Amino acid sequence: MYKYGVLRIENSEVARQHNEALLGPNTLGIEVTRADLAARCGLGNIDPQHQTIPVPDCSAIRSSLTYPLPPQGFKLVTIRPDADAFGAMAVLTTRAEGKQNLLLLKLVEAIHLVDRLGSSSAIARNPGIAKFKLERDALQMLVRTNSYSVEERVIKTIQILTGAMEEKEMIDIASKINRSDYDEFEETTIVPGKIVMIMTRGQYGQARFYGTRRYPVTLICDHEYVLPGLENYTPHKRWCVAKQEDANLDMNRFKMELNKAESLARGLSAIDLEKRGLTWGGPKNLASSPQGTASALSDTEIIAIITRCIN
Repeated sequence: MYKYGVLRIENSEVARQHNEALLGPNTLGIEVTRADLAARCGLGNIDPQHQTIPVPDCSAIRSSLTYPLPPQGFKLVTIRPDADAFGAMAVLTTRAEGKQNLLLLKLVEAIHLVDRLGSSSAIARNPGIAKFKLERDALQMLVRTNSYSVEERVIKTIQILTGAMEEKEMIDIASKINRSDYDEFEETTIVPGKIVMIMTRGQYGQARFYGTRRYPVTLICDHEYVLPGLENYTPHKRWCVAKQEDANLDMNRFKMELNKAESLARGLSAIDLEKRGLTWGGPKNLASSPQGTASALSDTEIIAIITRCIN
């Protein structure tokens, strides 16, 4: 029905050639959060959370329930191999096959809420989604593994979202999740009772999961970040700030100051910084360093900026 792809965001000739084959007039982007790549998705980009003005209480998977269907044979691509983006691909494909009545809408809603709020806050808002833990665990592992092609991952996501996958297979997929070695995390208090920094190597997702359940604001630095679900990805240093809903961090000011400092450090205007995909960004309660490359800012500069923006 469709063709599927995960865009590469590192700065290399391999990445350029890979993306060249996926982008063009017959491509629909799904959470393509780099402006330069999103501009080359001829059918537009389903990205309600990362727009200049985010759409309230929306996600790619929820939007895909009503988004106009691309013609048969077109490409669906994303930068973010997560349950929301792959879920959106699966929903669009299921609708295009005329099987939308098979979608488990409560599971779709669970994926939407977890993507928007994080697991703990999502369950607090809607306790009923807790029953989908196995499905969510299986999806978390499925979309981030290299054991299956992108197309196979979408097909299996469809099976989960329509209830067609047997419980035994979901348990088998979920059991392969890499459990975190929390002892490896290096924690430093930046502002007592408000900000904790976690440094790690190759455990970005686990550190974020760990920190957001313990601290009002978590500053994460992964010295060897790799994008899950892509082979031969060159590790680079990645920063992320995740805050709980009620934490007193002025996230808009924080992102603005980071991007101003990033522009100065690189000698680029704000417009050129965005065109080259070198901005800090993210949804309401999240800010991440430029995708696919290390920030030009020093650790000291980043810590100073976040300290100024906490109340």
